[in-house]
Amino acid sequence: MYEDHDKARLLAVEDAATRLPIAGQTQASGIEQAARPPFTRDYDRLIHTAAFRRLQGKTQVVTPGQSDFFHTRLTHTVEVAQIARRLAYRLCYEADETHAREVSDVCEAAAIMHDFGHPPFGHIGEEALHQALKSVAKEPKWNVDFTHLGGYEGNAQSFRQVVWSFQRAQEDGPGLQLTRAVLDASIKYPWTFKKGKRKWNYYPSEKWAFDWVRGEAPTEDKSFEAQIMDWADDVAYATHDLEDWCHAQYIPLAMLSQSDSALEYLKQEIINSWAPTGRIVNSEARPENLPTAVGLLSTEDEVDSALRTMFRNSQMFKGFQKLGTEYDGSRDAKLAVQHMRHYLFETFLGSVVSTTGDVLRGRHAAKLHIPPEVRRQNAILKE
Repeated sequence: MYEDHDKARLLAVEDAATRLPIAGQTQASGIEQAARPPFTRDYDRLIHTAAFRRLQGKTQVVTPGQSDFFHTRLTHTVEVAQIARRLAYRLCYEADETHAREVSDVCEAAAIMHDFGHPPFGHIGEEALHQALKSVAKEPKWNVDFTHLGGYEGNAQSFRQVVWSFQRAQEDGPGLQLTRAVLDASIKYPWTFKKGKRKWNYYPSEKWAFDWVRGEAPTEDKSFEAQIMDWADDVAYATHDLEDWCHAQYIPLAMLSQSDSALEYLKQEIINSWAPTGRIVNSEARPENLPTAVGLLSTEDEVDSALRTMFRNSQMFKGFQKLGTEYDGSRDAKLAVQHMRHYLFETFLGSVVSTTGDVLRGRHAAKLHIPPEVRRQNAILKE
């Protein structure tokens, strides 16, 4: 169950030496607290921001407005929030129904804000801003230590916005003043800029807020709620982007479902992409109990098995095995996409477990258990 510590809000004011919770802050009335528990108030605050509305103009696969059935960052965010909420409730219901509702509220709110700081054009836009900052840092006018600055990172920008940039009301101080649990659930990468790390979650200017949120966390591992939100993001990303690529006729799902040579070609492309980063290993070289932080490692045979399971030996792409052409908007093609979406969600969400005892251990102890083969299938679709 969540304690007062988890429900505390980041009420920050700037001081010469440090930033502390505001003394004497007016609290919500008893009726207000009963009608809107702390985590649902966080959700409400996030929904009514300009950053949330701005997501409708950010691309996923195609330009917003190009067609009415493609996803934008806004629809993606709403879908991630829905997946995170339902998954959290299912995992926690058997442990305690009240706790299940609270965890669901936390995960849903964190999912709403998870893409606030990501620019248009996805990771390409993020890299462009990163390089622009790098160039500015070198100018004699500024002469900034880029290693300390860290460049541009979407997750760090999201964190900055909600803890500092946004303003609810002048008398309330900066930021949305979210609860500790919701802020922690939004942190997928619990560290600042480090060489060798592609992602991080806070800039040096927000270290005070990160320390307030994560001060008692024993390790750099994600909280239980952040694990749920992160997996919901991966599931939505892989499933809905694949659907958009299919609608746009950019990916030949019928060919992959019917042609052995096409599937072999895709396997080699994935292996060639993963090998330089060390994600392809020999079975003898992989430790049996690999730390979570190391990430998912695969052998070539495991990549082959995952592809054949998805495209040949499961229900996922069964509808595409019967199509005489790629997606063409016909009834059979639409049914194949609906069938694919249903079984992808069933596979990626139905296989996730967490024991009752594990759930009740709390934010920094409970773990999400996802079978490696399911993670591998998701990673392949994202690739």
